[in-house]
Amino acid sequence: TTDRSRGQASHRHGTLRAWAKTDSAGRYTIDTIRPSAYPGTDLPEHVHLHVIEPGCQSYYIDDVMFSDDPRLTKVQIAKLTLGRGGSGIGLPMKTKDGWHVERDIKLGEKIPGHRVCS
Repeated sequence: TTDRSRGQASHRHGTLRAWAKTDSAGRYTIDTIRPSAYPGTDLPEHVHLHVIEPGCQSYYIDDVMFSDDPRLTKVQIAKLTLGRGGSGIGLPMKTKDGWHVERDIKLGEKIPGHRVCS
């Protein structure tokens, strides 16, 4: 079911939302389910990400996509490998606790007008 209180955006982009804050070494963890692709589309499975650099700026980076997703095309892989915030392609690894995927974020990479924050 769609969460109507969030309007049309939740219908287009799903209803799961989360925040993660990095530790002093820049590491973060998001515990969630592995997403499904949008029904009726050829879009690969993905997780949207948005970076907030406190007191500085906020911007979206390329989605996390999964290297084992059959919907992920060579064109998408090429684009995401060199994309906003670094590579958005992750290799899913099945563990006893579920799936594990790493996504290194390179602050400001390929973000137009990005300024280094102190």
